[in-house]
Amino acid sequence: MTAIKELKVGNYIVHEGDLCRIRNISLEGDNAVIRLNDVFSGKEHSLNLGHDAELEDADITRRCGHVISKKKKSIEIMDSYNFKTFDAHIDESLFDKVTSEDKVTYIQFNDKTKIIEVRK
Repeated sequence: MTAIKELKVGNYIVHEGDLCRIRNISLEGDNAVIRLNDVFSGKEHSLNLGHDAELEDADITRRCGHVISKKKKSIEIMDSYNFKTFDAHIDESLFDKVTSEDKVTYIQFNDKTKIIEVRK
């Protein structure tokens, strides 16, 4: 668990069982307003919590891989370290930029994988 005062924009936390990234933190009176984006669904959340509240840390894995193939809504990638292959989610804005054999940075949380960066 992480205290509100230790959080920073860009950190990952778990909210309602989903991986979320902190987009904004603002102090309003005795409360902290935290705006989150769900990493996999894109939904936005807003939390209004006391300064002494704590949020669950996200246990994510960040790795590099190679694009094997493009599918309709996902990308098949191979991990650069252990050579395992699997399907990964990708934002539409990155989907058009990625081609076969590109290197990518991806994160894993529970049984979900998402590409967060394309390396050319």
